[in-house]
Amino acid sequence: MEQIVERGRALLGAPITWAVGGFHLMYADSVEIARSVQALQALGVTDVLPTHCTGDAATAAFEQAYGEHCVSGGVGRRLEL
Repeated sequence: MEQIVERGRALLGAPITWAVGGFHLMYADSVEIARSVQALQALGVTDVLPTHCTGDAATAAFEQAYGEHCVSGGVGRRLEL
């Protein structure tokens, strides 16, 4: 996921402030989850909306790290920006 944010920044020439989607961390350990959270924060991502394959432990870590800037997601979720 960090690589996607980095690539988006390079293509757009602008910061990426939202990360939305399945972060593929459902089988990750706590070290990998913490690394992913820290990497997104270091890249300037200010808001996250983790879905499906993020996994419960990673979703909880994003909720802890991002607080009200972590939005619950899923099928049919509408996000007003």
